[in-house]
Amino acid sequence: MASLEDQQDRMVRLLRYMALQPGDPLPTEPQLAQKLNMSRQSVREVLCALQALGFIEGRQGARRRMRGFDPAVFGKHIGLTLPYDQDSLLEILEMRQALETQFFPAAFQTISARRLKQLRGLTDAMRALALEGKTFLDEDEQFHAMLYDGLENRTLTGILGGFWHFFKTGSSTITTGKDLPHTAALHAAIVDAIETGDPQLAAHRLDIHFFDVRNRLAHLAEQDIKGRPALVS
Repeated sequence: MASLEDQQDRMVRLLRYMALQPGDPLPTEPQLAQKLNMSRQSVREVLCALQALGFIEGRQGARRRMRGFDPAVFGKHIGLTLPYDQDSLLEILEMRQALETQFFPAAFQTISARRLKQLRGLTDAMRALALEGKTFLDEDEQFHAMLYDGLENRTLTGILGGFWHFFKTGSSTITTGKDLPHTAALHAAIVDAIETGDPQLAAHRLDIHFFDVRNRLAHLAEQDIKGRPALVS
């Protein structure tokens, strides 16, 4: 007898083959049972599992539909499968850094004067909050998302959003106040470099920023601080 995981894989392959788009209704349970040569009970179990995972959505009295990419669901999956410890945080940070630095040269070319003004506004807000001893995770996330908006790459946007969701939903407030002005200044330095029109300088300052985050993570690990750190990155 096929496992639920095997049946899920078969269902996903079928839905991909049918090229269903977000919002499209799924075939009925009898139709799926016939196409997959599965019992209706098995089909129902698979659909419930896929709905719980966020791949499809269902409403009372209506047919199930395909669901679009949801960063929150992606972040939730990361949180369920990875322990929230320093090693996992570092691994995810490495993945995020690899993506951002790889796409940054192309993203740099898309940053307009209007976008640059918005980025500057975010760094000004970060500095103001830092002076009050307040964290600025929302502004931080918006800043990094805005760097890459011009690429119009939905997959990249979704994956980066998923990483942020993981960081934010698992965080508590142990970032020391002394880190906040420095972190805000590192973001402002990236904007300064973009204003000069020098992509190499801007990329270098993005690297410095990530190096700083990695150092703070390593420092937390050395101190063996318990709990979930609020990463300002």
